[in-house]
Amino acid sequence: MSLQRNTENTPQQELSGLWENVMRLKAEERQAAEDKYQTALLLATVDKMCGVLTDFMKDTQTELRKMNENQLRLLDIQEQYRQSVRKDAAKVLNDNLNNIMKKQNETVDQMLEHTKTAVTEIETAVEKSAEKLNKATHASTIAGLWYSLSPIAVIVQTVILLWHHFH
Repeated sequence: MSLQRNTENTPQQELSGLWENVMRLKAEERQAAEDKYQTALLLATVDKMCGVLTDFMKDTQTELRKMNENQLRLLDIQEQYRQSVRKDAAKVLNDNLNNIMKKQNETVDQMLEHTKTAVTEIETAVEKSAEKLNKATHASTIAGLWYSLSPIAVIVQTVILLWHHFH
């Protein structure tokens, strides 16, 4: 508003206009001060929030590092456990294989001993059978020889009887 004097206005009106202008300026100044205060408050709040957020992020990052370290430790422990189980399993399997092979060798040795005994018994039986066969062959040869000699024996006996009869 302009502060020019209006000739038509009375001094009371002019004073009243000035008073309104002062009040309006005071209100604008108060509003500007309030806006500055709210802006400062907002900036302080944002600054505080940024600080809290930064602290939160640092704390979160620290906790994540700790969790990561724990995870790595757990992975190391799991790897050690896996290797231990693998070694133990290999030892058990080797022991079982050795026991199986030992039992297998013992069984093969027993079977070999049993087979040797059976072969010896069969050899003895074959030798006895061969002896019996030889005796039977010899006896049949003698019987065959007697059978072939029997006609000659009949002739000899007839000659002897004839000779006894005539002499």
